[in-house]
Amino acid sequence: YVQFAACPSSISRRYRMPQTALGPSLRFFGTRRRRRGGDETSTGNSNEISTRPQKISMNSEEFGLKGEDVVEQLERSVEHLRDCNDTFEITRTSRNYLEGAMLTINVGPPYGKFSISVDENDQEILFSSPVSGPKVYIWSIEKEEFVSIDDGHVFVGLFVRDLIRCCNGVPKGL
Repeated sequence: YVQFAACPSSISRRYRMPQTALGPSLRFFGTRRRRRGGDETSTGNSNEISTRPQKISMNSEEFGLKGEDVVEQLERSVEHLRDCNDTFEITRTSRNYLEGAMLTINVGPPYGKFSISVDENDQEILFSSPVSGPKVYIWSIEKEEFVSIDDGHVFVGLFVRDLIRCCNGVPKGL
């Protein structure tokens, strides 16, 4: 989280921010950062919540349909962006969930390509972004959507954030 606050006059001169004609300036107090490294899984304490999602097993057909649905949803949501950008190519390799769907979006230089593929065997979605790099997602029963195996962030959220950094416009309907 980020917290902003007006600097009170009680803070020592060393930490005070300069006054402006509009009043006291805002001071940035800091952000809370997640520790890197180590395993964040439960240590046996029943009150402790794991931040890493657990991989569940579902039949191939059910997973394939969920993967195909998310790929179709992403494809539909970005089609209108072709009109807003000089280079915006959408390529879909398969529309059959049994073959594993793959969607590639080329936003052109200097960024390159986004790649989304459904891996039926491992029951994962593999996402490669020119902004955030490669990520792996699994289906979450609790959230009822695909989440990262690393930290539990939602796939569609990262996709949208990365895409709007690379092109004009915003995906519709996500």
